[in-house]
Amino acid sequence: MKLILHILLGLLALIVPVTAHAQRPGPMPDMTQEQFVQRAADRFAAMDKNGDGVLTASESNEEQGRPRMRPEVFDANRDGSITREEYNAGVRSRFEQMDADHNGVVTAPERRAMLPEMGGRGRPD
Repeated sequence: MKLILHILLGLLALIVPVTAHAQRPGPMPDMTQEQFVQRAADRFAAMDKNGDGVLTASESNEEQGRPRMRPEVFDANRDGSITREEYNAGVRSRFEQMDADHNGVVTAPERRAMLPEMGGRGRPD
């Protein structure tokens, strides 16, 4: 009986950390500009529902579980839509702003430092 109890407790100890980890992702890793841009390109593709390379107001604001797109950051020509080129330029600009020490890598502390400028939105780590 004790052996069975020890086995069950051992299995429980293995399951609990995995379950807790699955519920809350760990901190975001440090990212190079290339990684940052690729992550943003994936997000753009997910938002561009019709695949035309242009985000309309409805596409950029309907992504579930994400902050709304900020046109003032990405819509360079102020025409109400965001092209892939405008988005990429905005993403590169945002990376350069976050990379405080200009070493080509954005760290969790650098992301946290930018939160007030981003309106407190986003995932700092």
